[in-house]
Amino acid sequence: MTEPVLTIELAQPQRWPSANDRTHYMATHRLVCYWQDRAAEAVKAQMRGRPPFERVRIQVTLCVPTRRRLDPGNYASPLAKALIDGATRAGLVEDDDWRHVVGPDMRHEHTPNRKFIRIDVFDLTEGDQA
Repeated sequence: MTEPVLTIELAQPQRWPSANDRTHYMATHRLVCYWQDRAAEAVKAQMRGRPPFERVRIQVTLCVPTRRRLDPGNYASPLAKALIDGATRAGLVEDDDWRHVVGPDMRHEHTPNRKFIRIDVFDLTEGDQA
């Protein structure tokens, strides 16, 4: 398997919005904006003026310190969507449509003593389709 061209780790000072949340839409909106901004800042810092990738695969890993059951798919929207929107806004790709982005591929990983999100970006520009 190829190595990611970009790896971003975002600490978790705010909770992760889930598709199962039953919160007021404005509370969800604030969380989504928060995570969009964190992703945009992290991507800008790593891209450093590099032109956008033509096509990427994005893998989002929810790294948690417990071994409790977790359904990563519940975080694809709104959390992963917010992260991809922020990364797109920061210039990772031209657009986040199917022509430019494959994924998000949601994963779960046990990481003792730390809770964070890892975003791995794989360059598919050279014709690799997955």
